[in-house]
Amino acid sequence: MRIGGTVRRQDVAARACTWMCAFWRVPVMSTSYILRQHEQLNANQYCRSSQGDTGCRIWLYCAIRNHDGRSTTAESSKRAIACMNEHAEQHVAPPRGIRVALFVTCLADLLRPSVAFASIKLLERAGCDVIVPLQQTCCGQPAYNNGNYEDTIPLAKQVIATLEGADYVVVPSGSCAGMITHHYPKLLEGQWRDRALQLAANTFELTVFLAEIVRIKAPGKAFPKLPAVTYHDGCAGLREMGIREQPRQLLRELCGIEVKELNHSDVCCGFGGTFCAKMPEISAKMVDDKLKNVMATGAGILAGGDLGCLLNIAGRARRHGEDIEVRHIAELLCQDLDTPAIGQGT
Repeated sequence: MRIGGTVRRQDVAARACTWMCAFWRVPVMSTSYILRQHEQLNANQYCRSSQGDTGCRIWLYCAIRNHDGRSTTAESSKRAIACMNEHAEQHVAPPRGIRVALFVTCLADLLRPSVAFASIKLLERAGCDVIVPLQQTCCGQPAYNNGNYEDTIPLAKQVIATLEGADYVVVPSGSCAGMITHHYPKLLEGQWRDRALQLAANTFELTVFLAEIVRIKAPGKAFPKLPAVTYHDGCAGLREMGIREQPRQLLRELCGIEVKELNHSDVCCGFGGTFCAKMPEISAKMVDDKLKNVMATGAGILAGGDLGCLLNIAGRARRHGEDIEVRHIAELLCQDLDTPAIGQGT
C-alpha cells in the first residue's frame, strides 16, 4: 500500500489501517508499540492539529506501515513520523465532481430539514455531485447505545448497502458519523465487517469533509453581519471524530466569524440520546449549566454540529426565556438565516 495520489486514496488507506489495528486482530505487540510511540514522540500534536480525526488515522497508518518487527523502536518511530509529515504535505483536494452520498440523519429529516438542504448546498458549492439515497434509514444509534444489538444489525446492513456505492459519505452529525465509522465494524462480522470497514474509510462528518477533504472556498458575495457566535462541541464529534477546530476554521474562513468560546465547551449538554429520558434530573442540571455558560459569552447565536445537542439546548433556553438563536453550523455556513432558529417559529 503506497502513500500518495489523491486525498481520497490517502484517507482510505489511513482509515483502513485504523480498523485493521482495532478489528483485524493486529498482534498486541504491534498495537502497544504504536500507542507507546504515540506518546513518546508527541504524535498527538499532529492528531490535535487542523487535520483532526484524519490526522490521527494518518499517524496510525504510518506507524503500522513503518513497523517491520525488526527495526528498533526509535528507528521505526522516526520513519513513521517522516512518513506522516510527507503524507500531510501531499494532502491535496480531490477532483471536482466526486460522488457524495448525504446521510441526512433522523433528526434532520424529521425536525430540521433545513440542515440537510444547507449541507447539499455546501457540498455542491465545493464541486461535489450530491445524491440523497431514498432508502437510507436510521443508523441504529439509539438501539445500539441501549445494548439492543439484535435490532441494530439490520439497520447497519441497510445503511451500508445503501451508501457504499458513493465515493464519499458525508454526515451533518458527529454522533451518526461516529456510529458508522467506529461502531459498525465492531458490530458486524465476516463480509459485512469488511464492507463496514470500507464504508467507514469513506465516511466523514460534514465540517471535517469541507475543511480537510474538499477544502471549500469562501463564496464571492459578502457574508451578512451577524451577532456574535459561540459554539458547542458535541461529545461524540469531539471525542470519537476529533472535531473541534474544523467548524471554527470554516466559520472564520467562510463567514468571517471568530467564535466567542464558552466555558466548558467540551462538557456534555445533557442530551446523550436516551440518557435525557432515563435520567431527566441529571440531564436538566447539565443543560442548565451549559445554557448558563452560553449566555455568559454574550453571543447572540449558538452554533453546533449535532442536532440532538442543539434541540436540547434550544428547548431549555425557550423554557427559561433566554434570548439566543440556536442554529446548526451548516445553516450558518451557507447563509441560511431566513429559516427560524431551532425552537423558534411555528
